[in-house]
Amino acid sequence: MNVYLKILKKKFILICIFVFICIFNQNAFSDNREKIVLNLLNEAVKYIETNGIEKAFWEFTFGKKFKIPEEDIYIFVLDSNCTIVAHGGNATNMIGRNLSEVKDTNGVKYMKKFVEDVLRNGNSKISYHCPIYATRGVYTNINAVDLKYVYGIRYKNYVIGSGYYKDKIFVPAPHIVTPYSQKN
Repeated sequence: MNVYLKILKKKFILICIFVFICIFNQNAFSDNREKIVLNLLNEAVKYIETNGIEKAFWEFTFGKKFKIPEEDIYIFVLDSNCTIVAHGGNATNMIGRNLSEVKDTNGVKYMKKFVEDVLRNGNSKISYHCPIYATRGVYTNINAVDLKYVYGIRYKNYVIGSGYYKDKIFVPAPHIVTPYSQKN
């Protein structure tokens, strides 16, 4: 019986170590994505200053320089009215959309607040729960939302933004999430 308890104790210790390593690595991974996003934003602003707004917005939307697909990280640009003018993640469905009325799971108009904060302060960071969408704004899982961190920098009257998804959370009431409205 003693041998059996020793084996169980060793397995328990190994499992605890494994869990600790997984948690530590997840935090390191999140920190790395934050650095990637902040570097990408700074490079985006430099690119605008060097190449002009039109060329930069085209590059953010259709080029590859400002996208990291394996991390779902890209640059997007909003004007002062909260309308998307460049989007590296889903140009077809996002460019031209006004996001001022989009609400998170708590009913907060998070993009409107984000744009106001960036334009007022020069930069900002928000986190919000956004619904998981497939193409064309259709939910992939109506009970799931992702925690997303988004960072923004002001360039003239534009908000240059980027962010990353932290984790998937299942919520009991997905109907309170306001999906993106159709383009006008």
